[in-house]
Amino acid sequence: MPIVAVTEETFDTVLSENEYVLVDFWAEWCQPCLQLNEVLEQLAEARPELVIAKIDIAKEKTLAEEFHVKSVPRLLLVRGKVILSDEGGLMSLASLEDLVDRAQAITEEQLDDLRKQAEGSAE
Repeated sequence: MPIVAVTEETFDTVLSENEYVLVDFWAEWCQPCLQLNEVLEQLAEARPELVIAKIDIAKEKTLAEEFHVKSVPRLLLVRGKVILSDEGGLMSLASLEDLVDRAQAITEEQLDDLRKQAEGSAE
């Protein structure tokens, strides 16, 4: 799947239309973010089932605030609109592939339980 630039207007659609989404909060001035871009390109090639949603925190301040982004890069791995992982900093391809593997190992029942827990904590 592709690497896509995501805005506040397209965020929900991207999450709704794709089972696996890696959300990358980044900034142009962030050197680790630029280094991570290379790794994300490799990940996109290796994992066609994954959409990489890039959010520029300078342009998408509302999303950055909604997710309490204090530093970049910050990565959220989302499956079925449930955040399964929240990682900060530069990560290797192997580490990112491990995150995806763990997300894929979660059963639908476990995912439903996580969804209920997230909905309960939001109330």
